[in-house]
Amino acid sequence: DDGRTVPALRLADVAGNEPEDVFYLHEDSPWELFPVLGHTTQTLFDQIGIHTVGDLLLANPKQIARRLDRPQIHPSTVRLWQYHMGLMCHIPALTLRDVQLLTSVDIDTPEDLVAANLETLWTAIEEFLTSDRGRQLTADSQPYSRDQLSHWQHKARHYRNRWQHARYPSWEARPPASGKTSARKPKPAQAASRLTPRTWKFLLDLTDDVEAAPSIGPKTAQRLAQIGIRSVADFLSADPENTAAELDTNHIPAKTITTWQHQARLVCQIPSLPGYGAQLLVANGFISPAQIAQATPAELVDKILAFCNTKAGQRILRSGDAPARDKIASWVEYAAHHRPLGEGGMAADHSEGGMAANHSELPLGKQLPAPVGRSNQ
Repeated sequence: DDGRTVPALRLADVAGNEPEDVFYLHEDSPWELFPVLGHTTQTLFDQIGIHTVGDLLLANPKQIARRLDRPQIHPSTVRLWQYHMGLMCHIPALTLRDVQLLTSVDIDTPEDLVAANLETLWTAIEEFLTSDRGRQLTADSQPYSRDQLSHWQHKARHYRNRWQHARYPSWEARPPASGKTSARKPKPAQAASRLTPRTWKFLLDLTDDVEAAPSIGPKTAQRLAQIGIRSVADFLSADPENTAAELDTNHIPAKTITTWQHQARLVCQIPSLPGYGAQLLVANGFISPAQIAQATPAELVDKILAFCNTKAGQRILRSGDAPARDKIASWVEYAAHHRPLGEGGMAADHSEGGMAANHSELPLGKQLPAPVGRSNQ
């Protein structure tokens, strides 16, 4: 059920196969040859009339997710299964692990692989393999090579007609998979450009004025400036106890300063993470990029949305709407691309893995006191 099992080999009975070509899935393959689906999910599919791989490839993801009616199965989940199955059905010798790698760099169909620039694609794969997700994916397997990728592309070209003659009506509009950041581009000519290694945008820098940090409004920034804390770097390097004593303000104790430092650090380190996102994460005990990257998207989404319904969550959101499920799920991927902070931006014991010693043993997902939105103090 963990998706790591390699499916049993199955020869595809299609004319024109090269002698050595073996397809690990076929449209009439039963569910057990696609091991990412557990027994419970297989039973649910049987109950709604989806009995083979081909049945699911032809299905509409939104309709399937609605009929399955399981909180952990979203349309994007079904779509990702379709991408994996489609690649395995139409390109020989691809294992489940191989297609998981390809979809992680936005190769969702054989046509995407045919259209991709090999050098650009290999660069994207090398970058992905250095991430936490990439290392987990290849932990128990042989390393990938450029020659292997070239072979896959050759086979995708050889069987291009096979894919082009497949009719999957629901594949015309492709929503982004959970945790992915870029929209799926239906035109193959665009595939190469979307594989360019991404330049991640960070919304907070150490040199920024401290007022740019989450939870710190103009009045609090003025108070901090009066004690010599003017930049984000100054704030992250400050000792919470000493800072609270110097501020001498009842509503800003050391515990609150520590919480604000966790928030600012996350926005500095994790690309595209908004301030309110950091507030929600820290309030739920996620205080380092490593914690977030190791969480499953479903776990994170459930925790954050449940918290958004509480009074503390509504204070952060200022009684507004909770973030979308896909946005929350994307924070897991973003966290895997976190950057280290520069020297002098925070004390030595504030590095990732030891962030704020008084919280280094905080269990995953344990809630911290929530801030009151963005401070107006």
